[in-house]
Amino acid sequence: MITPIFRLTQDDDYLYVTLVSPNIHLSEAELYHDENEFIFHANPYYLRLELPAKVQASERIESSIDNDDEDNKSSSSILNNNEKRMQFDYKNKELIIPVKKLISGQHFDNLEMVGRFLSGPKTKASRRLVEVLNTQTDTPILNELLDNDEDDDFDWNIEQKYPQQEAETVADLMGNNPYGFANSQTGVLERLGEQITHELVDIERPGKTRNIDRRRMRLKHELDHFNDEHYLADLYERDQIDQLIMAPAPWELWDRTKPDTILTDNDRQRMIDRLPKRDFVRYDTDTKKALMLGVVDLLYAYAYDLRTNEFEHSTESGWTVRKLSSTLSWFEYWTPFEEIIENDLRQRDMATYVILNCIRRSLIYPLYRNWDLAIRVVQDVTCIMSKGRTAILKCFLDLHQLLNETGDNYYLLNDLYITDYCCWLQQSTRTDQFDTLAEHLRSRLQRLDKDDVQLELKLTEQVAEMVRNETHGQMDAISEKLRDKLVIENVKRSTKTNLDSDDDSD
Repeated sequence: MITPIFRLTQDDDYLYVTLVSPNIHLSEAELYHDENEFIFHANPYYLRLELPAKVQASERIESSIDNDDEDNKSSSSILNNNEKRMQFDYKNKELIIPVKKLISGQHFDNLEMVGRFLSGPKTKASRRLVEVLNTQTDTPILNELLDNDEDDDFDWNIEQKYPQQEAETVADLMGNNPYGFANSQTGVLERLGEQITHELVDIERPGKTRNIDRRRMRLKHELDHFNDEHYLADLYERDQIDQLIMAPAPWELWDRTKPDTILTDNDRQRMIDRLPKRDFVRYDTDTKKALMLGVVDLLYAYAYDLRTNEFEHSTESGWTVRKLSSTLSWFEYWTPFEEIIENDLRQRDMATYVILNCIRRSLIYPLYRNWDLAIRVVQDVTCIMSKGRTAILKCFLDLHQLLNETGDNYYLLNDLYITDYCCWLQQSTRTDQFDTLAEHLRSRLQRLDKDDVQLELKLTEQVAEMVRNETHGQMDAISEKLRDKLVIENVKRSTKTNLDSDDDSD
């Protein structure tokens, strides 16, 4: 049986199930709905849904419409025991089934998230659940987790420090340090071998490396790979970059008030064919914050790739997204640590910290490395988030397809992160929480400074201006003099630091 593409809409009295079914045999159509269950069958299609609220019961029906008549009709109907009839639009090959609500005027939430309503066996992977070995013993920690109100409002200015010691203890018990969505997987890459791990991520032994050490190693890796010459080239030779910055983005036209228009039938088909049915434990506040900040990190990499490719993916898009996203390339888990990390970015709050990391990586690794372009991509991220959860899901569905189709093993990143994100976005997160996060980032955006990314950008630009004035703008001369002046400046700074340290010791 084939699961058809379908859409769900509603008015005060009815839920409408629209099936995109070009090969449907209406003469064999069967329909049943009662309470929260909806079943439709007509060879070769079968659809069973778990509805978000109760509907009135319908007896089994059989259609008497002959498909041979479609050339003479623009639409036909099948009699149901509802007040309305099922309508078949021959032009668009769509069957619209009205299902009367049990309570008139009741609003059915999140109908655009069609994947969450597909009924079938639940996928409850053991890695996401807590196994209770002694049923006679109370489990207050588990009960607290399950009873936690997931819909609490977040204050992005208040930080909760990551309990590093507790995390290390858990990792020791599991024999590995976790990674993946919600830090819920262990040993995946280790089982695949070092070669695949090296091709896929920048960290060599993620399962043997603590979260805080991953961050420490990542920051050092970024600092070692910053190229001042490339940065200056994109600072001064920027005609192409300015065009990229000014280009209108497709998400600017998405209508938040009509979420069903944001997703296409291709998007719905991906949700049906590519996404499993999954249940998630109710995450605590810190975990959910980390997940939402992971959304920001991934959206930034995704939006950068599209903006710099005129809003079409290229053969290098998989690499670009993977490289820009600290989540994918370093298994970064976005939570603050009490321990001070060398070379860390100046952080006011964790949401701003994530954006600074995104900007920093966009100035180190991809083709275009420009501050104004990086800020423009942050604006893209806040725009997408302000369009609602459906807009975010649309981007993640596209990202899911991209990683499946590019790179030898990039599909593993879907298994570790993107698939779960696509399922979680449909089930677990209120749109207004992303609204709040987007507004918070917009309020911080104007205060961001080039010094915040800890790459000596201002010093590099000052030295470059000095050299340009001396050499009348000859870029070839900048490189040698820039390095010399930077060395001198670093020596001065190091000497001053040592002197200050001696003064403190007295």
